[in-house]
Amino acid sequence: MVELFERPGPRGGWSRTGACYCMFWRLPPSEYEENFRRRSLDNVTGGPNKSLMGDIVAANRIPGLLGYEEQTPVGWVSVTPRSELLRHNHVPAPGATEEPADARPWAISCFYVHRSYQRSHVGEQLLGAALEWALDHGATSVEGYPVRIGSVDPYTGYDEMFEAAGFQLAKAGRGRGRALWRLTV
Repeated sequence: MVELFERPGPRGGWSRTGACYCMFWRLPPSEYEENFRRRSLDNVTGGPNKSLMGDIVAANRIPGLLGYEEQTPVGWVSVTPRSELLRHNHVPAPGATEEPADARPWAISCFYVHRSYQRSHVGEQLLGAALEWALDHGATSVEGYPVRIGSVDPYTGYDEMFEAAGFQLAKAGRGRGRALWRLTV
């Protein structure tokens, strides 16, 4: 994960994931913003969010999946029980619905594909693997929060990817905003 998240961009700059470390959905908004600022002020890659992701991994919790080409990591997808995404407790979830008491909803909340592999269907492959992972680990439903193609911030994936994978639109995004797509077992 570190190799992918910290690989320099095409012009040698920090990657887009260098401050987030896929913690956006996992932390309350104020804590995430403070960690993001701290990384910038300290001028180090990863910073507090990298440490927090390291804690998740060290606790033997699997926060997502990596895609490889040969031995090189080329993409990442976050797939976890939705309850691990604390941001849902601080902002209204798009299209939140009442669920049965025994529901085990999972979320596919983030993608990162290194620039060298964009437009090579890595995202679609990661989505398929994430869906399979969630279902194999007891998910009763899986949801994602993608945007339309053309969005300036597509880190949650694209509507078309989720539709092609069999998800149903539960709530459309406003303008270029995030939609809610759900697949129920």
